[in-house]
Amino acid sequence: MVKNLIRIFFCLAFLPVASQTASAENLIRIAVVNFEEVSMSFDAFQSKLKDNDQKKDRVVESVTKANEEIRRMEKELSAEADPVRVQRLQAVIAQRKVELQTSYYQSMNVLDKERETIISESRKAIYDAIRDMAIQKGFSLVFSENEILYASENYVDLTDAVVQRLNQPKKP
Repeated sequence: MVKNLIRIFFCLAFLPVASQTASAENLIRIAVVNFEEVSMSFDAFQSKLKDNDQKKDRVVESVTKANEEIRRMEKELSAEADPVRVQRLQAVIAQRKVELQTSYYQSMNVLDKERETIISESRKAIYDAIRDMAIQKGFSLVFSENEILYASENYVDLTDAVVQRLNQPKKP
């Protein structure tokens, strides 16, 4: 990514950006977007992440309750004198531990994949909104504010406009 930025800046350095004969259409207009701020302010994205986190919390809560039940069964086991009943309880406890561990890892894997999908889809929506805003406002290049090493004060920041576009209610 940095190499691409260096190439772009290098190419721009040799372009005749403005000359006495150049028209306004030949000017390169540059804007920046604070991608992190857009992500943090993108309501639908944050809502989906929060839902995903709540699902994970429910899984952890469920596992905690199941572990408490297993501990209760282990206490029963330590107080049991009948060898047949001890064997049966040990088998039940071992089976529940395996089922619980399997269920936990499967649930977390599903939720992790869901989170990756949320991030991927939101990133695409953000890039699409940036592209649309750049076209609408006539910008040739849009950089991420977080990756610019130097910028004069003359750049345009599209961050707020992109956030507004992303948070607009969808038309049916």
